[in-house]
Order: sequence, then structure tokens, then C-alpha cells
Amino acid sequence: MNRFKSLLLVPSLLFPALYANAAGPAEFASPSVISGSSNGGALGSTVGDLNNDGRAELVTAASSDSSDPHLRIYQWQESSNSFSIIDIYDPAGDMDRYGGDLAIGDVNGDGWSDIVVPESNNSNGAGKLAWFENPGGQLSGSWQVHIIDSWSGSASDSVEHMSEITVGDIDGNGKLDVAVRDVSHGVSIRFQTLDGSWQDRVFIAVSPREGLQLWNPDKDGDLDILLNGAWLETPSDVLKGSYALRSIGNAESWYPSSTTAVSISDYASQVEVADFNNDGRDDLVITNSEELRNDSSTVTKPQGLRVYLAPADVVNDKWQEVVLRDNYYSWHNCEVGDFNRDGKMDVISGISDVGKDNAPYGLYAFINDGNGTSFTMQKISDSNPIYQASAGDVDGDGDVDLLAPENWNSGKIYFYKNIVDGSTAPNPTPEPTPTNEPTPTPTPEPNPPAIPANVQVNEIK
Repeated sequence: MNRFKSLLLVPSLLFPALYANAAGPAEFASPSVISGSSNGGALGSTVGDLNNDGRAELVTAASSDSSDPHLRIYQWQESSNSFSIIDIYDPAGDMDRYGGDLAIGDVNGDGWSDIVVPESNNSNGAGKLAWFENPGGQLSGSWQVHIIDSWSGSASDSVEHMSEITVGDIDGNGKLDVAVRDVSHGVSIRFQTLDGSWQDRVFIAVSPREGLQLWNPDKDGDLDILLNGAWLETPSDVLKGSYALRSIGNAESWYPSSTTAVSISDYASQVEVADFNNDGRDDLVITNSEELRNDSSTVTKPQGLRVYLAPADVVNDKWQEVVLRDNYYSWHNCEVGDFNRDGKMDVISGISDVGKDNAPYGLYAFINDGNGTSFTMQKISDSNPIYQASAGDVDGDGDVDLLAPENWNSGKIYFYKNIVDGSTAPNPTPEPTPTNEPTPTPTPEPNPPAIPANVQVNEIK
């Protein structure tokens, strides 16, 4: 999950307690299975508050290749200490990259967060982009599907599986826009007009393979596009202007100069944005998420995880590199948040089965020691692989929890409950990262609605 997929809308849910405690470790309970008997895993996952009750819900998608294809919501039920599972769509007949990534945002501006889903074939082929309209916070209601974009897969509009999506108000008109990235061609943006229609697709050719976020490193008032070790500067004319490719110092080695088959296979990354040194600038963390071929020509690509701290002049000055880990190609997930509730942004990442280096399983927290230049590594679990991860306060207790599908379209989905002790500390709402997107005012329900008969409730195991 990335910050601009959900934090733009409800920042207090993702990082709910930015007050200063003495620095200490993050504390998580042993992972609990929340997916019941399903072993269908997920392609994509993200979190956001879908019913304005002050708690984040988990949304997962698994495609037709899974034993359990779905678009699904996991909602915390405080009364039973469990999650209800609400299926809102069955993609069994759709393409094999259905929901490879997910985004949450209030697309139509009605005060309720919607779900945005990309879909494509797992090779050059057809695809589409759709959003599911929130039925007014009644999560078990009918989610109406709206198509934003579609393509045949022929000629210049072909894609090679669309792996990433992010939403935000890129052009500053108060409406959410949608950016997607496929692994070999580039980034496509659909800008939303004031009347809710969509401009023609804006395509930006970039080198492979993965890494996509929205951020504002140059603090010029608009959102730019972060890639794997480089970024695209948004022009004043978003429809016809040129998106300048900017380097990030040593992070250039994460971004290939070619579009060869090796580059397409081996230059996958996870990127997240946070202010790690509290200087008011957007920094980034990047991981090597998979090395599908492990060719000799990619040995210069960094392994592990790195943080890059932004300078005052992000175009001309040097970015400071901070090495968190310098081994393994399989850090397939990355989340940021104040996991130990000390007022500083930390990192969580884990090892997946995707990749050729047979790295040992492990989910790790990297606790910010104070100014973003050093982090203490802490093992959270080593019992299973972690394919995706999403962080947010799902149980409403004021700290950042973690939810994680085990594998690509297979395995269980786990809940890592944050149990760091913060019960006596104040819990102010943090200031959101400056964006052009309006934040809806939450309207909590005094009592949660009854669980409909068709909604499955799974006790935590």
C-alpha cells in the first residue's frame, strides 16, 4: 500500500499517533489468519476508511488464476474481536492481472472513499481501469462499477501487465486523478474534470519495471510521480506538457537505462514516501522487490532497502543515501508509519517467494533512530513469506497495524496487531502531508450497523 493511495484522504488512520514517546521497539502480536479457510491469497491489497467510522478497512483482490478470485473488504468488528469479510465483486471471468494493485480515494467527491482497480492480461494485451462506487458507507451494499479507461492491447496501447496504481489530485482542480504503470511501457494518467468525466489518456514512456507513488519533493504545489529511483516532474500543462525525468542521486542505479527483457524482469522495486527527518520535505524508501532472472547484467542494481533524504534543491543537490539492508532481491513489500509511536516515521518490509535468491523468510521493522540517518532493524516474524503489506489502524486503538497476504494469488492473509503501549499518551491528529486534495470530514456512526446475513465473520485464529 502506498501513502497516496489512502493517506491523502484520511491521514489519521494510517499514522494515528504522532506524539513523542521515548524511542523504543515496535511491538506486534503473533500473526493471525483472517482469511478463514481460503488459500487464494491476493494480488493486491490496500487500506482506507470506507465507512467513516475512524477505522481502516483492508481491501484485497485475487484474479482468475486464484482458487478464490475476489474483490473483498475485511472489516474489524470490535464486539467480536474479529473481521467480517464482505465480497463486493467476483472477477473469475476477468483477466489474469485483475487487481494487481489497488487504490482507495473519494473519486466522486461525495465524502465516501471508493476503490480503484486496474486490470490487464499478464502479457501484452487488453486491459481496463475501473472504480467501484462506495454505497454510502454500507459496505455490504451494492458497489456500482464505473469504467475509467479500456484498451484493446493492439498497437501502441498494449500493456505488459499493469502492476501499480495510485490516485491523487495531480492537476489541482479538486478532483482525484488516476495514474497506473505497466512493467515495460510506462505510466498512464487519466485526469478527472470538474464534471466527473475523464480526459484522454496521457502516456509517459519510462524504463521498466515497478515503483509508483505520488509526491511533492519540489514543494511547488502540485503532485509529481515517483518511480524506481527517478521521478517525473509534473508540467504546468498536464495534458500537453513534457514530464521531465529527474534523477535521485545514487538511486539512479535502481532505474535502468534500457527496456530489454532483462530490465523488464529484474528492475522491480517498492517505493514509499515519508518525511524521515522531520524537515518538511518528502523523502523516499526503495526496496529491491524481485529479481526474476537474476542476470549478470543487473548485478550492479542495489539489493535490500535504502532511504533517500531530500536536499533543499531536489533537482540539483545530492540526496543522502541511508542503507537499511544491502542483501536479497525479494523485499516485495514496503510500508511506512510511526510503528512505535515515538513521533518518527519507520519502515516495515518483508521477504516474499517472488525472486531467484531463495532468501529466508522474515518481516522486519526498521525503527527510525531520530533524524532519518540511522535505523534499528527488528524482526517481527519469520514464519511465512510476505507478498504484499498494508498498514493502518484497523481496530481503532490509535496505533498502526499491519495486514499482509502471504503470496501471489495463493496462501493466507495475516493480521499483525500493533500492541505497542500508548494507552496513557495523548492522541492528536497529525497534520496531513500538503496536497491539493480536499480531505472529507469523517462522520462516525454512533453504533456500527448489524452484520448482514450474507457477510462472513471469521474469528482470529
